[in-house]
Amino acid sequence: GWVAEWLHHYFDQRSDAHDRAHPAMLDLAALPFCYLLRGDGKSAARSLSGWVSAEHGYNIAKEMFTLVRCPEAARLLPPDVIRTCVDALTSIGPIAAANRYAASSPEQ
Repeated sequence: GWVAEWLHHYFDQRSDAHDRAHPAMLDLAALPFCYLLRGDGKSAARSLSGWVSAEHGYNIAKEMFTLVRCPEAARLLPPDVIRTCVDALTSIGPIAAANRYAASSPEQ
């Protein structure tokens, strides 16, 4: 979708050629969140686990889990899709964010 296209365009530019529109954490969290909305927890986990920096991965995952908690999203996201995502995470930053999310969400 358009989120992936915009992110690929941004990251494909040379660093000195980046325009003023830098992706925010919420922008970066949109891609894995869209995967969740499509019912694809494994792709969401792959997107979150791909960041080299644990801190960056944590912050993006934290934003995604904030979106997941929104009442509008909660009605659309089956718990098994979120569980699939969490179980498939492979890097420490997103795993830490998932643990924080699980600790504050007893229904998960």
